[in-house]
Amino acid sequence: MDRPMDPINRRRFLRWLGGGILLGGAAALGLQACGREATGVPLSPAAILPTGRPGWSWEVRWIAGTPRADPASWRLTLDGMVREQRALTLEEIRALPAVTLRMRMKCVECWSAPAEWTGVAGQDLLALVEPLPEAGHVTVHALDGYTSTLALEHLRQERVLFVYGMDGRELGREHGYPLRLIVPSRYGYKSVKAISRLEFGPGQDPGYWEQRGYDEDGTIQPGFDHPLDLGRGARQIQGGEITDY
Repeated sequence: MDRPMDPINRRRFLRWLGGGILLGGAAALGLQACGREATGVPLSPAAILPTGRPGWSWEVRWIAGTPRADPASWRLTLDGMVREQRALTLEEIRALPAVTLRMRMKCVECWSAPAEWTGVAGQDLLALVEPLPEAGHVTVHALDGYTSTLALEHLRQERVLFVYGMDGRELGREHGYPLRLIVPSRYGYKSVKAISRLEFGPGQDPGYWEQRGYDEDGTIQPGFDHPLDLGRGARQIQGGEITDY
């Protein structure tokens, strides 16, 4: 189900978590980081709304409602500091070598969820346009106006995918059809949905949530996680991509 959260409600959610409202078990678990470095808010692993199991579902976020993309007219534009600008159709992207990986996406709201993602390796897509030596970052633009900027080296990491398939099916509209990004070592606000443009530039250009106080790097920090697919219990994590469950 698509569950949009507007900026005001999301900030209220974070203030609620940071305001000392703790549910049962917080004392035993302690006030450990669960997205603190990304949001500036110290979160308790017990102060979490999503409960997970049974019959769990994703917590999907859009800033302005779920966009509709026409596959016939949609293009992925790659421009800025590149040797060759491109505008790729979905068919052209699907014709590139496909990679399927099971990865868990971690949200700053403390929950995570896994899927089997199919798409194109970040380094393969970037190679099509040959970024210039002075291009150090990529601003990812979405159809709903959302943006986030990542270091070029992060998009070239081995397990980063530009995704068009999920769990053996075509990527659903609520999850970012026709193309989304999955960067498993970073919080979910870096895994932009419904991508329309990759703009290559020299430095960090703060994106939608980064302008509102989120960390520009977005690396998952050590602390706790609430996996939606495994139930409410907190799991301790070491930081970076979650791979141990």
